[in-house]
Amino acid sequence: MSARTAAKTTRARALRAAGLAGLLALAAACTGDTTTAPTAVVDRGTVSTAVSASGTLVSITQQNLGFADRGQIAELFVKVGDAVQAGQPLARLDDAAARSRLASAQAQLDQQQASLGKLTGGNSVEAAQAALDSAREILDATRGQVAATDAADASAIDRARVQLAFDEKQLELAKRQLEKDQKACRSGSTTPTTPAPTARPATEGSSEGTGLLTGLSNANTNSSPTGAGTSTGTNPACTAIPTDKQAVQTAKGAVIQSRTALDAAEHQRDTDRAAGRVNIANAESAVSDAQSRLDSAGNDAPADIDVQEAVVRDAENSVADARRAVEDTVLRAPVAGTVSAINGAVGDFVAAAGGATPLAPGTDARIPVAAGGRPTPLPPPTPPGTAPSSP
Repeated sequence: MSARTAAKTTRARALRAAGLAGLLALAAACTGDTTTAPTAVVDRGTVSTAVSASGTLVSITQQNLGFADRGQIAELFVKVGDAVQAGQPLARLDDAAARSRLASAQAQLDQQQASLGKLTGGNSVEAAQAALDSAREILDATRGQVAATDAADASAIDRARVQLAFDEKQLELAKRQLEKDQKACRSGSTTPTTPAPTARPATEGSSEGTGLLTGLSNANTNSSPTGAGTSTGTNPACTAIPTDKQAVQTAKGAVIQSRTALDAAEHQRDTDRAAGRVNIANAESAVSDAQSRLDSAGNDAPADIDVQEAVVRDAENSVADARRAVEDTVLRAPVAGTVSAINGAVGDFVAAAGGATPLAPGTDARIPVAAGGRPTPLPPPTPPGTAPSSP
């Protein structure tokens, strides 16, 4: 390399070094005049929002339970708030009538099975005789039940009549006492005709004053009820009139209630007698049929066995229905859950449950997802006459 070329190279390097030094100085000057920007730590997390509101919470699987038939509540096995398991008994109706029907159906089945056994065993006469005996026993039991029911109804009517006579007598006495006090008050006599008002029974809820306060109020009255000008402040008969009137009204109400009870008892007797006549007629018809079968037992044909087998099957169905009726007197939990309400108490008469109780808000409903998500759409409605599709 020549001396000239070396000089040029040295000069170029010096200029580049000078330019770089100026650039660094400028950057340093700018940096010194700028304020440091604020910094923060970046983190990841779930952003959620909440809405506060008041209302009533209802389980989406709430079900209303009821008995299959009407009846009187005999027992309650649970209370509100109890947790129950599927199949657990919740309540029971009085099952006396249902068990009676089951016993009657079982007796009919036994009778028909005996008849079938006699036919298939070649002892049709004995079978017919057994059926007749059973039918007569049922007739006797039916007559005894009807007689007992009639006697109970007659006793209830007698009690109602005695109560009515007593209440009518009390009403008559109350009217006489009122008339007596009114007459004494009009005459202006100061001789007590009745006990002091404080000694007379007061009727609860009456707005009429009695006792000492009534005497003080009447003492300031300067005229009798008839306007005769006689002071009644010291006349016990005048102060007793309001109480007498209240007693008359109370006695009238008791008479009305007693008459209503008597009418209800007589109506119940008439209803039971009509039902009793029907039951006796049915039992007598069964005896007549059994007697006819006994008379014609010697002429049985093979087809009679088929007929008797059908009768036995019908009797078996009757027993099954009666047994289910007994089982239905016990209300059981269909699923596990918590008792939220009980609409009845022991001794109340309840009606049979009607209709279906769907799961709220619907068996095909979906619960909305949390905020920020997308709710699951409901399936389209099922056309009438088609089965719903599985989810």
